[in-house]
Amino acid sequence: MGEVRRRWVTETQVLEELEHANDKSMEMAQAYATQARLAAETEAAHKALRAKRVLIARANGARSADLAMAEAEADPTVAEAFVARLVAAAEADATREALRSIRNNQDSLRSAIASLRDQVTGPGYAGGGR
Repeated sequence: MGEVRRRWVTETQVLEELEHANDKSMEMAQAYATQARLAAETEAAHKALRAKRVLIARANGARSADLAMAEAEADPTVAEAFVARLVAAAEADATREALRSIRNNQDSLRSAIASLRDQVTGPGYAGGGR
């Protein structure tokens, strides 16, 4: 019961995994930059289309701004732009969350490296401890 289970993981294996996570993080950061820009562009496009449609609705006699906005949102082109905006934002959010996950994994790998090194240089090590 008091037996300590040891996982046979080498420092080299952990360092290789950390290097892989770093590479993936850089890839994901570049993808996120592209996706965030696309999300901003699709949001701007949606808002511009909606504003133009609101102005058309008002020029055609819509009695209130709310009614003009409702007409604008019902326009198929505006609705399509809204969907594109939501999809682009969702893709950017998913990539940002994946980046967070990779960063958490990197932290765990750094802890694993520290733990592995403590086994060699920890208290009681003949070459000196901490």
